[in-house]
Amino acid sequence: LEASTGLPAFFETDMAAAAMGERLYGLGTGYSEYYYLYFGVGLGGVMVHDGSALRGAWGNAGEIGHIPVVPGGEPCPCGNRGCLERYLSLEALRRRNISGADWVDEVGPIFRNAITIIENLFDPETIILGGLASTDLLERLAGSVANLPNSISARKDRTAPRVTVARGGQHAVLRGAAALAVSGVLSPRFGQIFTAERERGRDILQGKGIAA
Repeated sequence: LEASTGLPAFFETDMAAAAMGERLYGLGTGYSEYYYLYFGVGLGGVMVHDGSALRGAWGNAGEIGHIPVVPGGEPCPCGNRGCLERYLSLEALRRRNISGADWVDEVGPIFRNAITIIENLFDPETIILGGLASTDLLERLAGSVANLPNSISARKDRTAPRVTVARGGQHAVLRGAAALAVSGVLSPRFGQIFTAERERGRDILQGKGIAA
């Protein structure tokens, strides 16, 4: 794209783009620390801290779908067994071939445990459910958390719900990507447009050196 257009190009994960879209156009406008749980074919997520998506050392932070939750469970393409997304994702719903309501009842215990894991790891103000899943399905999931297990988020003085549904809808990824196309140019805090600069720094530290 850079070679064809002469303009800077960068890449971003769908879940991080959706989280940024929600920050700009949805519930994220009211929170500075939230976790966006992304329901797609698989399951992912991203913690938004102080308005920025946490990315990890290699840009892969958020693969909560590959946390093993069922010992000896279903095989996962990642090579492990019993990964969360094998039970909690749109692909998992398709494989079960049951109604959304029945699926929510079936995976409810796993979903509630996943919420507790996220809360204890990231201490978010709230967890926002979004992604490619329908609003109806997300609302059903959010409605299944009345009896959430205890966690560091189960405080009596909290004002935000522990789990809520995104307002950005299924277009949050597109809106977030459009916004990142601007902010990625203006600020190194967004997108991965500056990946090349980071790699250049690593090469210098490793003694390879790059001519200016």
